[in-house]
Amino acid sequence: ITALSHDPDIVILDEPFSGLDPVNAMLLKDVVKEQIDRGKVVLFSSHQMNYIGEFCDIIAILNSGKDGLQGDLHDIKLDYPRDRLVVKTETPDAIIADFSSSCTVMDNGDLMIRLGSPSEKKTTMTRLVENYDIDEVKVFEPSLNDIFVEYAGDVAQED
Repeated sequence: ITALSHDPDIVILDEPFSGLDPVNAMLLKDVVKEQIDRGKVVLFSSHQMNYIGEFCDIIAILNSGKDGLQGDLHDIKLDYPRDRLVVKTETPDAIIADFSSSCTVMDNGDLMIRLGSPSEKKTTMTRLVENYDIDEVKVFEPSLNDIFVEYAGDVAQED
């Protein structure tokens, strides 16, 4: 409330969703969206990547005080190699056997197939659709959480 009471052009929030129950988090989300809709610049730091992904177009990931990965979130995601496919199927066993070491089962039960290179996407997708009962096949797009973990882990390993 204090950050907004004088109607600033720039709103800075530090971990705004930390400790909020779902009802109050939803109320705060509405307030943040309203500020963005009014043309305000909203800056906030957070470790809750779902909120960053929902509100932010431009991000910067800091690790141990070092500024590193930064830029347009959409562009950052496009910069990741498009060498993995996510496959939804009710019959995964044959695919797992056929793709062996390049196929893993994700936490949600979907399959992830790692390609030798992004140029194999089309032929692999065609092979999957023609030979198996597939509900969905798509190129894996990393979540902001995936990007954060990968980047923060790389920087931490360099120290």
